[in-house]
Amino acid sequence: MEENKNKIAEVEKLSDEELENVAGGTDIEAVELWGAVGENINNGGFLKKDGWNNFNVGFYTLAGILDDYGIEANVSRGTFNLGLDSVNNTYRDMKTGQFLLHKEVVDFVKTGKKSWIK
Repeated sequence: MEENKNKIAEVEKLSDEELENVAGGTDIEAVELWGAVGENINNGGFLKKDGWNNFNVGFYTLAGILDDYGIEANVSRGTFNLGLDSVNNTYRDMKTGQFLLHKEVVDFVKTGKKSWIK
């Protein structure tokens, strides 16, 4: 049995290069992203300045909000529904075509700065 666990662990390992190409996550990361949206609005960040508030943001999806800022997103609703809505969240900068990491998108929502653009 221990031998099988070791084989599975070896198969599941990703190289550093493969890890660099991983973008997005699932429900839990979508909840984190919604939290960043709320934090931005409540702290008077760029979303608040652009007219978003805790009422109207509820009528939109994360993908719809990010689309306004040039980020194409395929994002889970983040409802903790036992994986029934579990998609592999992906993000792409519409201008550059570059795939983005979840952390980069969360940082953007918090700061308004697109760290991936130099």
